[in-house]
Amino acid sequence: MSTGNGLATDLMQLGITAQAAGYLGAGAYTTVAAAGTTQGAGTAITQFNTNVKATTAGGATALVLPSNAFLEVTYSITNTSATAALVYPPSGGNFNNGAADASYTVSQNQTAYFTRKSTTQWSVFSTSEPNILSTANSWTDTQTFAVAIVPTGGVGAAGGFTVRPSNWHTGALPPATSASGSDVTPSNTETYICAVFVAANATITGIRLFNGSVASGNVKYGLFDSAGTNVATTASTAMSGTDAYQQIAFSAPYAAVGPATYYVALQVDNSTARINMHPFGAFPASKKTGETYGTFTTITPPTTFTANQGPIATLY
Repeated sequence: MSTGNGLATDLMQLGITAQAAGYLGAGAYTTVAAAGTTQGAGTAITQFNTNVKATTAGGATALVLPSNAFLEVTYSITNTSATAALVYPPSGGNFNNGAADASYTVSQNQTAYFTRKSTTQWSVFSTSEPNILSTANSWTDTQTFAVAIVPTGGVGAAGGFTVRPSNWHTGALPPATSASGSDVTPSNTETYICAVFVAANATITGIRLFNGSVASGNVKYGLFDSAGTNVATTASTAMSGTDAYQQIAFSAPYAAVGPATYYVALQVDNSTARINMHPFGAFPASKKTGETYGTFTTITPPTTFTANQGPIATLY
């Protein structure tokens, strides 16, 4: 097994076997050419090739993660080409609890980190790294780039504990039962808004929406700060699950500063779906009319509560 000149080699020099070193440490970046555009035609990433420079050309954009990957081993894929790379999970897998076998897009000069969490589930973290691959910056295989998402200002969790964003619901409290909330029919020309209190600095990965009795069409979520500025969004995603939470990640994790009030915003592309909304409360909730599905505009943060307009949701 070739481990290149990365951490795995360093571990081997300390007396660890090549196989064990491969499990524990990534090797050097290896250039891998994408193939085709589908999961079945994509270039397979080998088990120990955890650092990859992906090249895409002539419509060949697909890469496939290994089905025999070990749990908690992270695969780093950097796209060095102008055409976006499509990274697929192994057959039956998903990214961030999304649709099975759906691809994840890695744009030019962007790096994405894929970690296997279970038999089918993978987590993804990505960050834009403009120009680090350019000749002017003389990037080499021996350099290491650390990207940290750290909120500036605010307060940390008391006592040094890790903050759990999933404790932060719109309206502060989670529903009592799976049928809690008003089963509301949304409009595809409206954005539904509800306040959520972020008690301390935390990295927010995405939003879980409490779907109603009908899951149809697509939804898109946004997170807005206390000034009404859109700070994070998800992709348009097919609804899944009735009277249940559906988890969708932002395009990139957001470093939220707390304590502060933020706003969860929801758009739906049809009038067939049902969304669980807060029927009563003493927190800001409203909607914005005249909207276009898929596009979030600056909001005026609501200051009063309007029944059946604030989506029941939680951060995570």
